[in-house]
Amino acid sequence: MTARYVRSTVVATLVLILLAVADVDVGAQMRAGLWLDVFVQAEDGTPVTDLSRGDFVVQQGDAIGRILDAELVEWPLRVVLLVEESTRVARYLTHLRNGLPQLVDGLPAGSEVSVVLFASRPRTLVETTTDLVAVKEAFGQYFARRGANVNMFQAFRETVDRLHADYAEGPVIATITGDASTNVAKRRIERVVEQVTETGTTVHALVLNTQAATRQAGVARGFSELTGGWVEEMSSPSVALVQKLTELGQVIADRAAARPARYLVTFQPPAEADDPAAEITIAVRRRGVRVQVRGQSDSRER
Repeated sequence: MTARYVRSTVVATLVLILLAVADVDVGAQMRAGLWLDVFVQAEDGTPVTDLSRGDFVVQQGDAIGRILDAELVEWPLRVVLLVEESTRVARYLTHLRNGLPQLVDGLPAGSEVSVVLFASRPRTLVETTTDLVAVKEAFGQYFARRGANVNMFQAFRETVDRLHADYAEGPVIATITGDASTNVAKRRIERVVEQVTETGTTVHALVLNTQAATRQAGVARGFSELTGGWVEEMSSPSVALVQKLTELGQVIADRAAARPARYLVTFQPPAEADDPAAEITIAVRRRGVRVQVRGQSDSRER
């Protein structure tokens, strides 16, 4: 079982990166729990994959807890290709159908990919699969839908909802859509922001300039900037679109390769902590590493 990501850049801070003292250089503070995801990388960004149970330390206040297990776990890359299919992108269709398979070719082997098309409402073209050949073949069924209004936010919200419900770990949403400014109620945006930060989603956007712009596609730009994603624009249809899509696939692959190592750390809080409600500190007994702790306070079966 996995844990939802928590990031401190948007919502209330639940993850704190600490410079610890003595022989514990780097730590991260989190609310009490029985297990947590701990992500470790070297200062140069490479994953640290050789840690064992004895390398981790758990504290609650001044009391030391017990590390029961520290398991290096697989971290599959989950990618959702969220692609507009309204008539306003019809001029780009040939280049999109040529370029989207190139994007998929650039993804790491084993990537879990789904394809969602949208106009007024989203529809799933490809359910989540590791069969990248099938994903590429499915783009033969990609056409512009006549008379369909565009609701980018609805498509984005439903995609995020699903990732959140699936407890996806650091998923990627790569969206290709027309350009426009956003006009969505603040409370609706805030809910999606919370879900994006909890799952650790990164949003990449390739924005296509259309002269029939609605007031929705600013969602793509906004969430790309919020999550540190890749953002590019096309001013008009050309073969450069294929090149941009190829570049996007490489960006996703490069970032996946640079992800930190993920450990599932199971621990027992100190039995004699002065304050049982105090935050738990998980740290690593190694200098020159960066640590992030993500998780939740509930115990779940693995």
